[in-house]
Amino acid sequence: MKQWIGMAAALLLCACAATTPLQAWQSSSSQAAESGRIKWSDYYADKYTQLAQTKSFAGKSDLMKLASQLVDKSKEYESGHISKDQFESARRNEQTEVQALQERADARRRAAWAASLGGGAYK
Repeated sequence: MKQWIGMAAALLLCACAATTPLQAWQSSSSQAAESGRIKWSDYYADKYTQLAQTKSFAGKSDLMKLASQLVDKSKEYESGHISKDQFESARRNEQTEVQALQERADARRRAAWAASLGGGAYK
């Protein structure tokens, strides 16, 4: 029994320590774009490319859609069609959507982990 508890704790620690694509999206540095070294549209196009090259995961299509939308918004901002405030609003909305995706992914992961332990649905 102690072995099972130890294995379950180790699996939980590994699962929590593993970086998911959603976490990578949230933690990626936007300093180059913020400092003006690269254009925002290039920054989000790079995120889109990175996602396209990542193996399938829950939420991938949602993130790719967000990246694509932000490439478009970035180009609108860079060409002067929208204000900085409108662009920053789009970025804040993106952060909110990514956080919601992360929370849903975490809930699915916890439910799967609980089910693997024979506990059924996680509540």
